[in-house]
Order: sequence, then structure tokens, then C-alpha cells
Amino acid sequence: MKTQLPSYSYEIFVSFGGDTRNTFTDHLCKALCNAGFRIFRDKDEIKIGHQIKPQLERAIELSTMSIIVFTKSYGESEWCLNELLKILERKKFDDHYIVFPIFYRVQPKTIGKQEGSYWKAFEVCEKSDEHSNEKIDQWRKALKEASKIAGRVLPDESNE
Repeated sequence: MKTQLPSYSYEIFVSFGGDTRNTFTDHLCKALCNAGFRIFRDKDEIKIGHQIKPQLERAIELSTMSIIVFTKSYGESEWCLNELLKILERKKFDDHYIVFPIFYRVQPKTIGKQEGSYWKAFEVCEKSDEHSNEKIDQWRKALKEASKIAGRVLPDESNE
């Protein structure tokens, strides 16, 4: 059964790691705003003094689509991984909800197979007692699912 949502407040929710906050993601958000899109971006929309997690979840619910900017460090962020879970949950219950991944300097297969920096992030996560095995499995499955969604791959042109 689909959840009835109130009218949408945002056209686009942007999920990203902090490593692109002031570079790629900032340019993307400015371009989307200049094109007339109403976007949710944490630094502009989260009210000071309020809990962050409920505001992020509500923003995902009140958006018509999400853009996920995957980077090498996206998998290191609990916030990002939880946003991803919420985004994919929303997609599951709303056939019209659009999820558009951007693979910024990282390949979809790296995310899906949790290789490289993603493997390292999960290795650290699994060694700590901070997260349950169930939560870690949810994150892994979400990354694998998201890696299979058609999006845009933006390679690292600097050959770092």
C-alpha cells in the first residue's frame, strides 16, 4: 500500500558526502537552482536547533526525486548511508519517485561490490561495535541496489 503524502515541498533532494560540499555538489545545486528547481540541501534548509535526522527524512518524503552524488568517501558516512536507505525505501513505495545517481570519480561496480574505499569503510565499521550486523547488511544491500540504477559516471580526469 502506498503512503499518501502531502504536496511536495522540493523537486530534488541532494544526497552527498562532505568531500564535494564546496566543489562539485555546490556547483550542481547552484545550477539546479538557477534552472528553477526547488532543491533541499542541508546547509540551506535544516533549521538550527532542530534534530537533523527527522528533517532529512521528511525532506526525502517531500521531494519528487533524489540525486545521489556517490564519491570515494560516500560509504564512510553513516549519514549518507542512512539517507540512501530512506531514498531507496521511498523509491520502493512510489513508482513515480526518481533516483538519479552520479558516480563522481568512482565506478558503480566499486560501490556495488564494496571495493576500494568502500571495502575499507565497511571493514572499519564491522570491527567496531557501533553498528549492528543487520544495519551494516542493509547498507551493503542499498549500495548494491543503487549501483545498478542508471545514472551518470563522471571519471576522475586528473588521474590521481
